[in-house]
Amino acid sequence: MADDAAEARAAATQEAPDGLREKVQVMDNLIETVTFFRNTDPNVSLIVIGIMLTWTLAAGSFLLARLGIKPLWVLLLVLPGLNVLAIWLFAYVRWPRYEEAKRKGWTPEPRQ
Repeated sequence: MADDAAEARAAATQEAPDGLREKVQVMDNLIETVTFFRNTDPNVSLIVIGIMLTWTLAAGSFLLARLGIKPLWVLLLVLPGLNVLAIWLFAYVRWPRYEEAKRKGWTPEPRQ
């Protein structure tokens, strides 16, 4: 089935004008990139996804702990849509460690 689709795209590419032919080539390259895991063993793809997820959660929880925010908030990064909202929220929220440092008299150095 995938071979039939590839043959149909190749035939359409031969008939298409030059500008469209380039666009079809770009889309074919994108499709090959996105379908990388289709040709690999399912266990390998699960291991790669698990490593990426673990790395993201570990780095996010470390960062939140350094800011003085509970690291469990990092679980919002797993939920699509909410992850962007969470990152935006944490960018503008008051950070407890920063507020504590300001109370102790620390002032940030001016940027040049």
